[in-house]
Amino acid sequence: MRKVIFTALTLALLSFVPAALQAQDTAPAPSDQQAQKQPPSPEQRVDRMLDRMTQNLNLSDDQREKIRPILLDQAQQMRALRDDTSLSPQDRRAKVRAIRHATRQKVDQILTAEQQAKRRENWQKARGRRNAPPNQAPPQQ
Repeated sequence: MRKVIFTALTLALLSFVPAALQAQDTAPAPSDQQAQKQPPSPEQRVDRMLDRMTQNLNLSDDQREKIRPILLDQAQQMRALRDDTSLSPQDRRAKVRAIRHATRQKVDQILTAEQQAKRRENWQKARGRRNAPPNQAPPQQ
């Protein structure tokens, strides 16, 4: 009798193992859109940048409307620069710096003095994080 009960319990337990393993494999398959994840469009990148600027600098709706075309223009110029294969790496870097500088000047004309100071402060902090040695926290300010 013990042998029959032992065999029955063993078979019952073994019947649950495939069900448990199958339950673990039922993760949703990635959709076609997720499988072929595309990089964000220039408009999406500009909108994210504007969202960060709004959060960090407390931009008004009017300021957002004025800054968005400036950032879109920068994105278009950067794309054209990336597509231009005739430039040397040094020339490309110089043009990138010039485009970014011109964009900052245009944006600064729209920002208040406090917002400009906050933007510069945020830029310096980010620059410090980028230039920090690996595995070392940036200096606290």
